[in-house]
Amino acid sequence: VALEFILHLKDVMYLALVPRRSKLDLEETSIKPATRREPESLVVFVGTLGWAFLAAAWVILYMGIPGHNGVQQVLRAYQWDVHGVCTAWVASRYAV
Repeated sequence: VALEFILHLKDVMYLALVPRRSKLDLEETSIKPATRREPESLVVFVGTLGWAFLAAAWVILYMGIPGHNGVQQVLRAYQWDVHGVCTAWVASRYAV
């Protein structure tokens, strides 16, 4: 109860930061499902799991695993963490 504001923080941020016109647009927006009711079956369940595994495989293929580069070309020598490289710079930059 004492920290109830945390539960309502997203609502307060929405009310304070989103313009009135955007709120009205959101109220009028509705996304209708493709079907009224999806059948309960093993095919539907396995299909959903298949998409999840496919998404995870794509991320691993694209980004690679530590020590092995993936197929991404934007950050050629990305080594997953800059903490070791930047610690000295951050210490000197923000020294008091």
